Amino acid sequence: MSAHVAASATRSTDEFLDGLQAALEQTFGVPFDLWLRESSSECWRRHDEVADGPALADEASQLIDVLEAALGETGATDVAASSSDPRCLAIPARRNGAFPVVAVAELSTTREDLLEKLGDCLIRETHLRQELDGTRRELQSCAKQISRDFEELTFLQGMAQHLALCDISRSVSDVAQTVLPLLKELLHAESLVFISAVHDPARPASEGAQVGAPSVWVGPRVLDDETCCELVRRFKDAAVGQPVVINRREAHSHVADFVGLDCFALTRAAKDDWCAGWLLALNRLGEPTHAGSRRNRPSWGLSCNEFGTIEAGLMGVAAVILATHGRNVEVFREKNSLLIGIVRSLINALDAKDRYTCGHSDRVALVARRLGEELGLDRENCEQLYLAGLLHDVGKIGVPDEVLQKSGKLEEHEFALIKQHPERGYLILQNLDHFRYVVPTVMHHHERYDGKGYPSGLAKEDIPLAARIVAVADAYDAMSSNRPYRQAMPAEDVEEILREGAGSQWDAEIVDAFFRARSDVRALCEASETHTKDILGPDKRLSATSEGAAIDSIVAAVSTTHAR
Repeated sequence: MSAHVAASATRSTDEFLDGLQAALEQTFGVPFDLWLRESSSECWRRHDEVADGPALADEASQLIDVLEAALGETGATDVAASSSDPRCLAIPARRNGAFPVVAVAELSTTREDLLEKLGDCLIRETHLRQELDGTRRELQSCAKQISRDFEELTFLQGMAQHLALCDISRSVSDVAQTVLPLLKELLHAESLVFISAVHDPARPASEGAQVGAPSVWVGPRVLDDETCCELVRRFKDAAVGQPVVINRREAHSHVADFVGLDCFALTRAAKDDWCAGWLLALNRLGEPTHAGSRRNRPSWGLSCNEFGTIEAGLMGVAAVILATHGRNVEVFREKNSLLIGIVRSLINALDAKDRYTCGHSDRVALVARRLGEELGLDRENCEQLYLAGLLHDVGKIGVPDEVLQKSGKLEEHEFALIKQHPERGYLILQNLDHFRYVVPTVMHHHERYDGKGYPSGLAKEDIPLAARIVAVADAYDAMSSNRPYRQAMPAEDVEEILREGAGSQWDAEIVDAFFRARSDVRALCEASETHTKDILGPDKRLSATSEGAAIDSIVAAVSTTHAR
């Protein structure tokens, strides 16, 4: 045993003996001597003497012999008095199951005095037991509250981390499905529901969202969906800015008709003027009590079947997280819609310049995305491939019409103009942050795998993967479509050219992926015209009167950029 541990044990023993001596002297009103038996020598010495102190008095020794004999027979603590002097009292004291201490005193009191003191001791013990029981209950309540606080802190930390890491592609309902089960346990609610909001595009956000339908339900369905929505409709205006908490339904006439409802808490999940929905907690479940006695409950337990400020606060935190995520998703969708609109405007302008390539960019985008899926790319990269496919020929906006639409063989200087379109596309997109990830594809989709392509002469893996994928999609659609100088090639010829060019003009792995997905690719190209119409709509194509102005403005921008 280390010196530190030994010293700590000695202090603990001294504190116990000092307390025992003080308690006995207070009870009997006389001084007590404490005698300790040393385990090594089986000798007795007085507590306040050094190890080589005086020997145990004969009278005390006789009493201790009597006590040891009694303890050895019964195992119970006993009190002994000397046969020669009944006023001499010895009391054994156990510590940690051992019998190392005997308290010895001489009494000058009568037996009646002793009985009176015994009664006082019993009364004090009863009071101490009551205080001990009360302290124990308070400690249990405190431990339970600490545990609850820790759970709430863990929940809040998890929510904060979730907000930082949550994927923008997940819907509000998806996030609620993850968050609500833990929140339900913290609230001690029978059921917890997230009711989605419905937004009318024709109405301003300040006029408020309409109540949709329950999209996430955790726990038993205390109310049916329509009744649940009616409850929200009735209180949604009151829930703006603060939660609504109603306990004891029978005391509120305006909720008395909701059968199966005892109490509820409602919180609006909103960010600024945008509302994602509502969180609704139904019927708080009381916590179990000992022996079913109200007397054994802590004072706060009398309202354990009601929702309070703590529950409303936790619901408010969850509502803020859901609303913030929902608003982020909405903003992302709006920006993405704007981005696609810009792309469509560019593609429409290009289609208007060359009727033979109308729909080419759409088909390349669809095929490139399908090839990305076949190669095992994730959803985000496949969507980026789609946008890169749409924009791969945007630089042709700066190529003169007579060159793009020439039906005969191009002259050398004309082909030089065509070969400039990757760099022109690069110049158009390089300063647009939202298009930055497609710039390498636009720049290098005419590179060859053997290094003989343009504009940079890159080879093999030095060519960006997306550019290698778009190159295969571009070549397939170019050979399969009508052009000013030739008709579309038969499918068998196109596929033969792709096979022959695998490993030289195109990445062989991507060509293999093309043939694995060949049936899907053909279906996509056959449906491309319908697909284009579905996305653009009849009102989004450039009209004959407006296309010239639109093209001129874009070409002017390209020319200015190129001049720099």
